[in-house]
Amino acid sequence: MNKILLIVLAFIPTAAFSINCSQEKAVILAKEQFETKYPNYKQYEPYAAKSTNNKWVVYGTLPEFTLGGTPQADILQKTCKVLKVYATR
Repeated sequence: MNKILLIVLAFIPTAAFSINCSQEKAVILAKEQFETKYPNYKQYEPYAAKSTNNKWVVYGTLPEFTLGGTPQADILQKTCKVLKVYATR
């Protein structure tokens, strides 16, 4: 039985299993994580994402001439897996 299943899966292209997380989806996922970990996360909107080493780094914004940090999240571009949620200072 297992051998039959393996043969069938061998003919499915690997592209059928890829998700490829978009920049917009990464921001949405990060904001869901921020909501539970950082209750004041909305004060750092709008959030943006930049591509670095096959992952999205999602970060908030601060008012101009303000020192400090924002909630951030690292999200794998291929699968949309949230790798890390943290805050900068």
